[in-house]
Amino acid sequence: MKRRGFLRGIGAGIGATVASMFAKGWTGRAIAHGPTHHRVAITDFEFVPSVLTVHPGHRVTWVNLDIAPHTATARDGSWDTKRLDGNHEHTIEVKAGMATDYYCAFHPMMKAKLRIVEV
Repeated sequence: MKRRGFLRGIGAGIGATVASMFAKGWTGRAIAHGPTHHRVAITDFEFVPSVLTVHPGHRVTWVNLDIAPHTATARDGSWDTKRLDGNHEHTIEVKAGMATDYYCAFHPMMKAKLRIVEV
């Protein structure tokens, strides 16, 4: 009987630890399967999602689903997808300290943001 209670306590402790890790956004995916990859759709003259939470080492791909050409260009000009025609895409790797606010060079009213969370 005592052993069963002890094992139940260990299981509860492990479960609480795992739950805490997921609550903080940790999935282990970057360790087990390489960097996390995110997708931003450019559709109806909007970036979707308009705010994307990422970590250094993650990769972000912008896919233009509109007919009109678009870009994803850092406000400070430090990175740029260049011109993306319809159904074209471009991927960047997130770096610590990189510019986070971006817009479309062809349509400056289109704005979005990468929220970089450094571990």
